[in-house]
Amino acid sequence: MAVRLTLQIVPALAFGLVAIGCGSSPTAPSASPGVAESALFAFGDGSSTNGTLAARPGRQFCEYPDLQVSASVEGGVLDGGPALLVGSFSGVHRYGTMAGSVAVDVSTQHVLRNRHLEIMHQHTLTLADGAFIAAGRSLLRPLSNRSGGYRLRARLPVTGGTKIFLDAQGELHLDGIFDRTSGTMQYRLTGEICRTGLVPVE
Repeated sequence: MAVRLTLQIVPALAFGLVAIGCGSSPTAPSASPGVAESALFAFGDGSSTNGTLAARPGRQFCEYPDLQVSASVEGGVLDGGPALLVGSFSGVHRYGTMAGSVAVDVSTQHVLRNRHLEIMHQHTLTLADGAFIAAGRSLLRPLSNRSGGYRLRARLPVTGGTKIFLDAQGELHLDGIFDRTSGTMQYRLTGEICRTGLVPVE
């Protein structure tokens, strides 16, 4: 009985040694799928941490941002036509902090008979290692206590991006205020951004 038990345990231990990569071996591959290794992990905002990477080429992982975004149009007034608002954002995501610049392209604005505002808008959030983009059409409710102000509540699909966000997909949730009188947009951004690449081991 003792011999049979030993034969069952040894392969399991050997498999465990292979799974952690045996990083001290000079012949071990440095980026094999499924191999964990100690490395300096760079986050999307340019910050980094000494931690453990899971090398999973081709496998998708997701980040869950919680950001505060503020943008304004140059000149401070929206005339009802296309407008570009620029600003910044900061907050957290699944693996750390996230901060950068934002550009909001409001390509169309239509005030409807019920005073609601219909807009087509694209949000490009840029970090040190790339940018992710979300765009769509939304219907905004007018604020009774703020002339020119509208409640921004929108769910926008992530339509890709650049660099590390080139294949990004997901959905972002916007909740805030779009003020056409002051030419500002402020909102909280949450949701999910999924992409492929290396992730820290949790």
